[in-house]
Amino acid sequence: MLKGNKIVLVLGLITLAAGIFVFSREFSFRKKAVQTEGVVVSTIGSTFNVQYFTADGTEKVKRFSAKSNPYRAGDPKNVWYLPENPDRAKLTNDTKGGKTLLKVAFVCLLLGVYPLFIKKKVTEK
Repeated sequence: MLKGNKIVLVLGLITLAAGIFVFSREFSFRKKAVQTEGVVVSTIGSTFNVQYFTADGTEKVKRFSAKSNPYRAGDPKNVWYLPENPDRAKLTNDTKGGKTLLKVAFVCLLLGVYPLFIKKKVTEK
């Protein structure tokens, strides 16, 4: 096995472990989270504050950031939060980050293992 293949395989395994960890955390949040309607109350540069109310009526304000801030004060936003920790809130309820890491891991593992199969076929001929 070539040194480059080993490096790609190790990177693939590390990325796979990270992807599984991130995906499981996001999936766990998704199962427990409660959705509520929030409102953007202020924006500063690429950050914005969203006000939302928990199921028991407690007001919360959380700061979020985005690459570009397309929001204005008064814009409605869906907010997902954990009932046992309402300060832990997200604007999306998906597992996109974990899925992306798993895809990258798959590509790394494929690139690391594929040359082994080609080498095996060449030596068989």
